[in-house]
Formats: sequence, C-alpha cells, structure tokens
Amino acid sequence: MTVLLLNPSKSEWVVQAGSARRVKPVKQSLFAMALAFGVSGWLVPMLAQTPTNPLARPPVVAAPSVDPAGPVALDVKSTLAAATASLRKINTATGRFSQIAPDGSVTVGTFHLRRPGRMRFAYDAPTPILIVADGSTVAVEDKALETIDRVPLSTTPLGLFLKKDPDLARDADVVSVQGLNGQVFIRLRDKSGETEGDLIMVFSEKNFALQEWMVIDAQNGLTRTTLSSVTLNRRLDPRLFILRDKAR
Repeated sequence: MTVLLLNPSKSEWVVQAGSARRVKPVKQSLFAMALAFGVSGWLVPMLAQTPTNPLARPPVVAAPSVDPAGPVALDVKSTLAAATASLRKINTATGRFSQIAPDGSVTVGTFHLRRPGRMRFAYDAPTPILIVADGSTVAVEDKALETIDRVPLSTTPLGLFLKKDPDLARDADVVSVQGLNGQVFIRLRDKSGETEGDLIMVFSEKNFALQEWMVIDAQNGLTRTTLSSVTLNRRLDPRLFILRDKAR
C-alpha cells in the first residue's frame, strides 16, 4: 500500500510504497491542507447545505459558544442514518473553501466534486498545491517543486465520501455522537486503523445540513474547513478531474 504522510516536526512529505521511502520538503502552511482533504489525515470533503438554500454557510472563524450544560449524547443509529441520508443527496458540487490550520493560518481556494471518485481542490496563490482525484488515484501537485505524487484513492479517507453510496455507520468507526447548541457533532475514526487522527463532522440539529468539519491529527492539532458559495448537482466538465504528469 502507498502512503503519503506529512512530518510536521521536520517540515517534509514522506512518500512510502512498501519498503521504498522518499522524503521531500514542504511548507508548514501545507500541513493542514493535506490533512483536510484526506491525503494524510482522517478527513473527507463535506458540503454545507440546507433544504431551503443550496449555498453553503460562509466560513466561520470564531470558536463556537459552549452551552454550560455541556454536550448531550444522541442516539447513534438514527443520527448516523439522518447524516448519511443528507450526504447521499450530493452528486456534484462546486464552490469555494476556507481552511484554518492548527497554527491559525488560513488558506482558500476552489473545489469541484463528482461522485463516484472524483474531486478537485485548487488552492489560491501563494499556496502552490492542486489536489485531484480521478476515480482511482489521488494526485497532489506541488507547482513550486514541480512534482506530482499519487496514491490509490482506496487508501485515503477520501474514498468514504466519494463513494456512490456513502454510509457513515458502515464505513467508519464512530467515536461519539453528541448534540450541543443546536448542532450535532459526529466524531469518526478510520475503520482500518491505518490512518491516525479523528474527523468531526458538524451538522445542524434541526435539518442535518452539514455546516463544517474539523480534523484532529496525530499531534492533537485541530484543522477546521468550511465551504461557501456551493452549487449542487450540476454538470461538471470531466476534464476538471484529470491531472497528467508533465512528462506525458
């Protein structure tokens, strides 16, 4: 199995396939990026939507207020069923994303998604990163280093959300399901145990619109991602999900 990881302590990519191992430098601001889109952390792109408004909520930077009563445990089976039903309504999506890294830095860009198996996240300058899933692999292009690294889609958490029929109860280990301040927090973990870190998806308690997600990495760092100006279920150009090696 091929694994693409980040080493925050040494600011480097580690690309490992079996016994082969290759190391390359990477900027600190890119650590959360790789976590947020499932290349090295337990996170998959999700969409914020409501029944009456197809647009995602604008990026939320401030920490949510805390109910003095604390979180309340919710029924796991019915809550996961409602969340899964909401996610399955998404066939294609396009819009903007905003990401807050553990160090407080913010990156933004444009995303496109099409089930099954296709995704594109293009970061705005000066971040030189493009991530493309073509149905079988996930490619990470670093324009500054002029490199493209690929890993099988099935070995990344992206495979969970990009499935034709995502099912949170079936495809992930559920750590907790809690309600707080009118929101539902579903904390998930990689079922295979191969990827460290937890994913927290935050839904509206009223209508199960997904509002944002957070990832806690192996170093206990928190990355928060929000989507905005989202358009759902429209035809997307298939060429968006192709990233060819420069030599080809």
